[in-house]
Amino acid sequence: MGLEVDRLIGEQELVIRPLSNLIASPDCVHGASILADGSLALVLDGTRLLQTVLTQPATPKTAEGWGHSSHRLLASGDRTPPPPSEIPRPAQREFAPPSPPFPPQHNARSQPLILITEDSITTRQALALTLEKFGYQVLQATNGQEAIEQLQQQPHIQLVICDIEMPGMNGFEFLRRSQQMPELANIPILILSSRSDEKHRSLAAQLGATAYMTKPYIEYKLLSLVADLLERRVLDTP
Repeated sequence: MGLEVDRLIGEQELVIRPLSNLIASPDCVHGASILADGSLALVLDGTRLLQTVLTQPATPKTAEGWGHSSHRLLASGDRTPPPPSEIPRPAQREFAPPSPPFPPQHNARSQPLILITEDSITTRQALALTLEKFGYQVLQATNGQEAIEQLQQQPHIQLVICDIEMPGMNGFEFLRRSQQMPELANIPILILSSRSDEKHRSLAAQLGATAYMTKPYIEYKLLSLVADLLERRVLDTP
């Protein structure tokens, strides 16, 4: 089975936020995202969507009903929905989405300080809002050079979230430079990049990255990883 689209409109980075536990969604729905115009959109996983269709029992009559209904609507331009008797009803399934493992919120005295290094102001602000909502203090830098300066001025930074492709000093150069400075070498660095291939992951690990996550990211997974990195840093600190 294939999923056919008429055309690709474009690509954009998304901040995927989980749906409320009050909303039972299929497992092919990653979550929701707020678009540039302020509208809300569901984010689907095409592969899981096809798997969901394939796992539901289908009969020739059901398949014929799907083809007939969609063909009639597309060919004639008729926007009137078909009678209920013509609409194939998929098998009923119950979906129980897992509860997102959100980290506990911090009080004012124990707020960890996190540095976001990202040249996209949209991504940077979205990250900052998410982290601040869960009790973290946030500093921002637009490239690796600014990040180095921030780290030298703020010795209490406990974690760096860093992009790879940035003007001036990119993420790889930042990793290399920070590992050469003893006062920065022990600060965990989470690479957050749209580059998902193994070459970039491997190079980031060789240069000292603590963890790697790709964009678009799922909010609760990012928060869970941030909490884990901060906890490991506390345990490793003598």
